[in-house]
Amino acid sequence: MSDDNTIPEWAGHPAETETGWRLLIRTLRRIAAGRQCDDLTIREFDDAFGDDAAEVFATFCTFLRAIAFASRGKIRIAHPGSYIDAG
Repeated sequence: MSDDNTIPEWAGHPAETETGWRLLIRTLRRIAAGRQCDDLTIREFDDAFGDDAAEVFATFCTFLRAIAFASRGKIRIAHPGSYIDAG
């Protein structure tokens, strides 16, 4: 690893990475609200992933189902900036 502050190529550009996690969180919240395939979600995935948008969205939904299946309790989605006590 180099001593300079360069970002490794595999990490992607910071702006792209931030946009990606925000897209996933917004999509998670939409799915929790029952609006997973609305026009906005489709457009955002098309913009972010191009021709692979449908496959990426299906993979993300499968990932969320796997987490829900393997979790011990019910997955709870909170409002942005709020805190859920796990106790």
